Amino acid sequence: MKYEMTVQQQQEMEILPDVAPDTLAENYFIDNGAELSQVVCTEKLLLAIPIDCSYSMNGYIPNIVDGIGLVSDVILSNQLPKYMIEICIIKFGETVEVVRPFTPVENFAMPELSDLRANGSTPMGEALKVTHQLFTERLTQLNQEGISSKRGFVMMLTDGQATDKNSEEWIDGVNVMSDAIANKYLEFIAFGLGNNVDYSGLSQITGARLSAIDEQKLHEVFSWLYESVSLMAQSRPGESFSAPDSSGFTRPFNT
Repeated sequence: MKYEMTVQQQQEMEILPDVAPDTLAENYFIDNGAELSQVVCTEKLLLAIPIDCSYSMNGYIPNIVDGIGLVSDVILSNQLPKYMIEICIIKFGETVEVVRPFTPVENFAMPELSDLRANGSTPMGEALKVTHQLFTERLTQLNQEGISSKRGFVMMLTDGQATDKNSEEWIDGVNVMSDAIANKYLEFIAFGLGNNVDYSGLSQITGARLSAIDEQKLHEVFSWLYESVSLMAQSRPGESFSAPDSSGFTRPFNT
């Protein structure tokens, strides 16, 4: 069932506070008198959302699609992040598929329900490798264009355990993601849905943040995501990142 935001949630996801002129100048080249659409962004923030699309995730997918749409719409309403943030969607269910490669929010095409059809197994290790590879390739492209990047952000959603756990794919995926986190190349958080999530497996990703979601509050994850990337978009190079409080929609879990 499609959810609607409450008034409070709408307020939480409204326009960012005004960005200081020096912050804007650091992130954009602006020609005098140029329209905002002509602004050239000189710094990017890459956001990847790997989504477990194994068969058991079927009931969650509609709300996830709605949540991605809400995040995209709110980012578009803000000048600074809409030119800075690029979104990538990866699905892993039976196979791993790049549903949307890294795309600026202003050009982002929302995934349809059919794009995230739930089916089959959970090749999570392969999904980790693909996500890391996408970051690497996009950062190389940006570097060649003279565009810098803030620390990347990965938010994974899953309700189970990797069916490729302990395989070569799993070990490689865990290792490359752990190294990226350790080198402050990206932030990684995995949100678990339901009671069958393998947190012990996810905890092998060194430095990853793990949280269990209250299933009735899945929509609040996307309010949190928007707040997180907005804070990162306004951060300065070298600043540590403190994720917003998520205690209102998460619950304890055992590894």
